[in-house]
Amino acid sequence: MADFEFSMDMNKIFPKGIQDEDLALKMIDAGQDVMLKAIKAGASRHKVTGHMANSLVKTKPMINKNGDAVGRIKFSGSDGVSKSKGGQRFDRTNWIKAFRIEFGTSKQNAQPFVRPAIQSSENGVRSAMEKAFNQKAN
Repeated sequence: MADFEFSMDMNKIFPKGIQDEDLALKMIDAGQDVMLKAIKAGASRHKVTGHMANSLVKTKPMINKNGDAVGRIKFSGSDGVSKSKGGQRFDRTNWIKAFRIEFGTSKQNAQPFVRPAIQSSENGVRSAMEKAFNQKAN
């Protein structure tokens, strides 16, 4: 599976940093909700069966080995197994479909929807994370 990393310098948002792991995880979760909604809206524009857009899931936020609070949004599952013209079987995984739409193929132009969703939702993610931070602070 391809990895995509999106990061924001938390010290720019909160100059004192975040020492509370539970708070950091709640902030990541709040940001994931906004990001999931934005990516799902973009994926819905490329709807044939709806499986790809509906396959978007967010992982439970966690603290990684570097001590960073992280969470992921990913395409999971597939449409099942198909046969190519040559008779070979292949799995139509949703993340591969999304990748091909996002970056294009030799026969299909790129139609980015993940990157624009990330860019357009950055302020919303920041606001959701600030709201989670402020709820804890009060």
